[in-house]
Amino acid sequence: MMKEQVAPLPGPDGIRLRFPFVTLLIGALLVAGTYAQFVLGGATFRPDGSFTGTPTNWVLGAKVPSLIAHGEWWRFLSAAFLHGSFMHLATNLVGLLILGLLTESLYRPVRYVALFVLYTISGTCFSYVISPDISLGASTGVMGLLGALLVHNFRYRTWLPPAWRNAFGVLIGMVFVQLGFDLAWQQVDIAGHIGGLIGGIVVGCAFRSQALPRAPMYREWIPAPAAGLVTLALAAYTGWGMWASCENNPELLRAGRMRSNFPRIREIALALERRPYMVEARLYRAQLLFVRGEGERGLEEYRLALKQQPNLLSGRGSSRLRLQILDFHLSRGMQKYDGADWDDALESTRYVMEHGVTDAQRAQAHNQYAWVLADKMRVRLDEAEQHSRESLRLRPNEPAYLDTLAWISYHRSKHSEAYRQQLEAIQQAENRGMAGSESMSELYLHLGAIQEKLNRLTEARASYARALRTRPGYLDAVTSLRRLSGIQEPPDPLSPSPGQDPAVVRGIL
Repeated sequence: MMKEQVAPLPGPDGIRLRFPFVTLLIGALLVAGTYAQFVLGGATFRPDGSFTGTPTNWVLGAKVPSLIAHGEWWRFLSAAFLHGSFMHLATNLVGLLILGLLTESLYRPVRYVALFVLYTISGTCFSYVISPDISLGASTGVMGLLGALLVHNFRYRTWLPPAWRNAFGVLIGMVFVQLGFDLAWQQVDIAGHIGGLIGGIVVGCAFRSQALPRAPMYREWIPAPAAGLVTLALAAYTGWGMWASCENNPELLRAGRMRSNFPRIREIALALERRPYMVEARLYRAQLLFVRGEGERGLEEYRLALKQQPNLLSGRGSSRLRLQILDFHLSRGMQKYDGADWDDALESTRYVMEHGVTDAQRAQAHNQYAWVLADKMRVRLDEAEQHSRESLRLRPNEPAYLDTLAWISYHRSKHSEAYRQQLEAIQQAENRGMAGSESMSELYLHLGAIQEKLNRLTEARASYARALRTRPGYLDAVTSLRRLSGIQEPPDPLSPSPGQDPAVVRGIL
């Protein structure tokens, strides 16, 4: 007995996945581009697995805003075929193979290639407009694939098999996961990803699906032959640009192969003679100079770059350089302090106050600024007090910062207030387990000086003795005790002792 045949439901019988020939070809091109980076960049790695030849990436076609601004528009496409490391390449290849297999099956090879090229360009363009950072990688194209699949599944949702309809929610989830990852990781070009996603959605609407013959025949805004010709023209233009760039930038290619910073700095300088507008190279040279310990020259290059393009450090990718500049100003402030160059010390400290990454850095800078004004220069005590209180706002109850505030009150002849503040500083230090440590010596010394001004000479003598116990041979404490033995008026103010700078013990430097 034969079973009754059930008529199929309206709609497609299914979507057959095709062999991803074009996807594999694009993947091979990504591998070839990354291999060229590796070889031309000296075939070496950094400890984090990334390539050492940063100038090589500029030559081969990374998104370098200053070069694009001077007519190298082919970089909008070439940047997708370069990567920062083999891990970067691997993650993009996985996304390409998964999403590319689906997209190629839906749109067929010619439309699929046009899609990939156009939304790769859209992602790089969006990144160029939004972000001043150098960027590279095929992730703009991968995000475009995701956008194309989203728009396809939405437009043809009625005609899709159940498994494909259910995949729409998964695709939406992938978008949010990727954007969350982008926000969490500073090195990711989030503008490029968003631009690629938007490009995939917009360009995806220009083509109709080739895998659903029973679906409505939406108008195709870009005919397949025209799309193929445009793609070939863009590919040829990009290839010509990459070849011309390699021919015209021998200095950058040499710099990319070099392992030593000194010859690399020299080659970057030669490149800048021919292309003075390349602010990214100038910042890179500043970074190398900071690494070599030539901070003043690095700072000069940094200022020249910012003069050329003021928003250059607003991008996420410049965080490493910002930290280097910050570290330079911290060390420069210390060197100028040790050399009694107070104006330059204040200049570097002011930079840290304005650009410090953490509250701790800014608090330390405010405290150091206040200390130099009050103790070293003895000027603008009102301003010194403001900075001292700001340091305590950022780091409440910090003993060294309370000590600075008390010392400012001492110089302003507010001795009762200074006494109360100094006792609080000592109490906070003891609460942190610092009792008996060398760090307490200057706290006790200052307490003794304040007690002398209040005519509490016995207590002052005890404070100086405690300073000597915590730091044997402390010259200021010895001098103060000898002076008190003759009951003489204390000098105003105490001078720092030779040897170890009290500011180092107090933790302000």
